[in-house]
Amino acid sequence: MEGLRAGALQIWRLIVLLAALALLLRTTEMESLLSGLYALMKPLKPIGVNAERVAVRLWLTLRYAEMSRGNMESKSWTERVRNSLEPGAEMNETLRLEVRPFIWSDWLVLALALGLGIVVMA
Repeated sequence: MEGLRAGALQIWRLIVLLAALALLLRTTEMESLLSGLYALMKPLKPIGVNAERVAVRLWLTLRYAEMSRGNMESKSWTERVRNSLEPGAEMNETLRLEVRPFIWSDWLVLALALGLGIVVMA
């Protein structure tokens, strides 16, 4: 019985996490999302976290997913896999992040999110 409870709790945590992520992706522009992630991770540089690398990799992943979504309707899955493995046109895009300083409401939301995370994980 204890194992079932622990499993149900893990499923609930995953559902809450995915719902929060879906809400965040629907309500936030990609540039704002990346800027926020960069700002949150920048203080972690002393422990070896490279915020620039994380932001760029996430941007590339989201761009690739966005480009792949447009090709999904017209082709079978084997054609999509084959096309994704072919070298494509090189992208010459520049990622510019506008990092704004935190205001009191940002700190409040961060504190609430951390508090909720601690409660959910307990």
